[in-house]
Amino acid sequence: MILRKNLVYSGIINVVKGVLEMAENTAVDYKELYLQMQTAVVSLSKTLEEVQKENKDLKEEVEYLKRKLFGTKSEKAKTLGFEG
Repeated sequence: MILRKNLVYSGIINVVKGVLEMAENTAVDYKELYLQMQTAVVSLSKTLEEVQKENKDLKEEVEYLKRKLFGTKSEKAKTLGFEG
């Protein structure tokens, strides 16, 4: 009977050790995942800022080119030599 109890206790102890190891590994995995996600967020934020700046610059360029191409009629007439 004592031998049987020792085997049961030994089995329980092994199961508890296994669960504790899994919990430690999971915690480490979650920490690593968190750090990777944090790095990704920083990288994506930087990329977003760059894209927003490029978008702003391109919009300004489009506006400049539209003003240059579709300016008032008098400006076009002057460049074509119609007004004197």
